[in-house]
Amino acid sequence: MHAARQVTKTATFRVDAFRSPDTGPLGYADADGRVVLYHRPRPVPADLRFSPDELHGLPRVDVVVSYVGADGALVDAAVAAGARGLVSAGTGAGRPTAAEDLSLDRAVAAGVVVCQASRVGGGRVPRSPEMARRRLVTADNLPRGRRGSSWPCACHEHPTPTASRTCSTTSRRPMNTLLTLLSEENLRSFAAAGHWRDRTIYGLVRDHARRGPDKIAVRERDRSTTYGDLIEAVDRLASALAARGLRSGDRVAVWLPSRTETVVAVLACSRSGYVACPSLHRDHTVAEIAELVKRMRASALLVQRGYGADAEGEEIVAEVEDLEHLRMIRVLDPVPAGGLFPDLPAGAPGTERTDPNTVSYLAFTSGTTGQPKGSCTRTTRCCRRPGRWPPTGR
Repeated sequence: MHAARQVTKTATFRVDAFRSPDTGPLGYADADGRVVLYHRPRPVPADLRFSPDELHGLPRVDVVVSYVGADGALVDAAVAAGARGLVSAGTGAGRPTAAEDLSLDRAVAAGVVVCQASRVGGGRVPRSPEMARRRLVTADNLPRGRRGSSWPCACHEHPTPTASRTCSTTSRRPMNTLLTLLSEENLRSFAAAGHWRDRTIYGLVRDHARRGPDKIAVRERDRSTTYGDLIEAVDRLASALAARGLRSGDRVAVWLPSRTETVVAVLACSRSGYVACPSLHRDHTVAEIAELVKRMRASALLVQRGYGADAEGEEIVAEVEDLEHLRMIRVLDPVPAGGLFPDLPAGAPGTERTDPNTVSYLAFTSGTTGQPKGSCTRTTRCCRRPGRWPPTGR
């Protein structure tokens, strides 16, 4: 667990992407269910507390990163574009170049709030007497990844730079705990406006296959797949998943590169109401994928042999094959041979699901809690404005 003010993202795809460089985590939630706190975040001063409900729009704030020889042109351009706040990410101890200093002084004279920060990953930028004389606000040790997002609040609440301060938000009334703007009212309005249609991804592709089965649907470097062959493979995979006892809402984990079998898996899930999770990345390790499969309680896993950060063969199978909820594992060769899932026979894929407002896609972020977290997406989000698809099937 990290303090919101101190945490920052330090890696692109790694599971432990979030750190608090200067202060470390507040504590941990251990496997035995205990939550252990080793220290608490510092309290927010009363004069810095405000409610997001009191904000009526936020001013433009730009971030300018310093480098050797910078002439201040980026500072001048930001001010000319209407910035009311600037974050100057200086070198080392938070020092911009001499030319940038001149541009920053002109910005302050024009009424722009300037926050002096550092481009490095940790440490404070203290407010020196010179900075006070120049009316610069300093970022203290606010992580570089948070400076651009926090400062619009400070510029809105405190338009005149006074002392070194950062802002935090405390609401005077309970906030919505569900991070979504989607509602039944929005669903109806988007559908009425024609942005979302009452169709699934599978239904769209199936209609293309009926109109032009010989048209190319997917092209790869060494193979092309027609709509007819694609939808036939989708139905066979859907039939195989149904035969293993999968039901609507079950998760299908897909650890594959950009290949046609990934498309087949997503469409098979759309057809039968399963939830596809194809956001398992090449940079994930076998252990990380095994943990994600457990967390989502996947009922099926499609994986390519040797794919992943540390995979050489089928190591993932040994890690997950004993999971009670995992009913099917398919291992594909790196070089496709013999068509799409050639060993899967034709069968009864079950009832086609046609409701586009059900969850069809589960994406994993790198994780604000230090572990990836799932984000559920409905079919309507995946097929916005399907009327733009070419009616010829090309």
